[in-house]
Amino acid sequence: MRNVIRGFGIAVVVIGLASSAMGDEGHKKGKAKNGIEGMSQDALIKLALSAAPPHIAKDAAVMLPGPDGKMVEARKGTNGFTCIPTVNGRETPDPMCMDAAVGQWVDSLISKAPKPTNTVPGISYMGRGGYHWEKDGKILMDEEPAPSWSRSHRTGC
Repeated sequence: MRNVIRGFGIAVVVIGLASSAMGDEGHKKGKAKNGIEGMSQDALIKLALSAAPPHIAKDAAVMLPGPDGKMVEARKGTNGFTCIPTVNGRETPDPMCMDAAVGQWVDSLISKAPKPTNTVPGISYMGRGGYHWEKDGKILMDEEPAPSWSRSHRTGC
């Protein structure tokens, strides 16, 4: 049951973050490239695991988009972390590994809950960096009029 809940949470995270990224100019024009299209399952798993340090990645589960776009478990994990090959389908993939608490936190963010529903802190890794909305030098939690889409090179969230 825990894996089903985690899998659902991860799917919500990926779908929600991908849809929030759609405000980018390339997506508005329908011309943005998804950096994982055409990659083999082995390459996607390797990419997903590249988000975390080796001692986390070696025992992490991996979720990949299936043929219908829904996330499916491609590799079982034993340490409570789940890795995905891209958060938002950008031209340069931004893989992420997260524990269940982060999945729940992001689900709250996406659903615009008044506050996060998780009751414990979580850990996520984005060792290859990620993207975020920025306006007037401030990181935004949601797209606003005239934001810029910035690549972050931080190694954790």
